[in-house]
Amino acid sequence: MTEKKPKPKPKASVISFRIDDDALTELMMKTTDSRGEQIISPSAFARAALESAQVHVVDQELEAFRVYVAAKLGNNINQIARRLNTDAKAGVIDTATYRDVANQLVSISDELHALLQPIYDDEKPKGEAE
Repeated sequence: MTEKKPKPKPKASVISFRIDDDALTELMMKTTDSRGEQIISPSAFARAALESAQVHVVDQELEAFRVYVAAKLGNNINQIARRLNTDAKAGVIDTATYRDVANQLVSISDELHALLQPIYDDEKPKGEAE
């Protein structure tokens, strides 16, 4: 016995958009075979692309804040480098100085990692283990 295919839902809504000639040419190349025969309608292609597309909406305020914080962290690194340079010229760098600097750099690294963590999570391919 052959299984019956479910009837597709009727498409009642229409969405239209404009594209330039180059985009139209690219669309037509994707919807036709090497002989120029249409293998899928542009409408069906657009629906399939829409269903499989992943859109990432960028929160510009959040991104501006991330840039601000990253700049502040960069400023902190510059201050550390200046202090190390001054201490090296004065001959006062010792083990405690290096330990303090290492602790500060670990702290900055942790802050930067926390700041960028949502970005890293978004970029991981689905199914990738942590």
